[in-house]
Amino acid sequence: MSEPTSLSPAPPPDPRARRRFLGWTASLSSLTAALMLVPGLAAFLGPLVKLDQGGDWVSLGPESEFGEERKVVPFTYARQDGWFHSLQTRQIVVWKGAEGWVAISTECTHAGCAVQWKKAESKFHCPCHGAEFDQNGSVTKPPADRALARLPIRVNPQSRELEVKES
Repeated sequence: MSEPTSLSPAPPPDPRARRRFLGWTASLSSLTAALMLVPGLAAFLGPLVKLDQGGDWVSLGPESEFGEERKVVPFTYARQDGWFHSLQTRQIVVWKGAEGWVAISTECTHAGCAVQWKKAESKFHCPCHGAEFDQNGSVTKPPADRALARLPIRVNPQSRELEVKES
């Protein structure tokens, strides 16, 4: 009979190889997670860091409907605030002055109330706190401390309509 051959036990695995494998696996998993996370974060945070485009030009109507007489004009424009889209309505006073077309906001610079154009007195009056502004929007009676805001206005060369830039 032949003698049984003795089986020698297998050498133990190298612990460094196992650590290397786990390190590569962790690195690959982290890279995969980052590649999926970055576009998701960009889509989620994009509207918050969106650069201001400065508003759009909004038509007020044909140039022929306006003149030297101050006219209160309501207009509607689209607004995006982060992810929220809405239509906003605003009133301005428009006229043609010596320097060209003028558009003044009817929002009081004191508390944001809607000022009213008093044609007979040639002034703007705020009913909330009594502030008054001259015919060009400058403060004549506090509590407001700043003139009414002027908005950019132009005549569209193709349509001949007055347009105001909502900013």
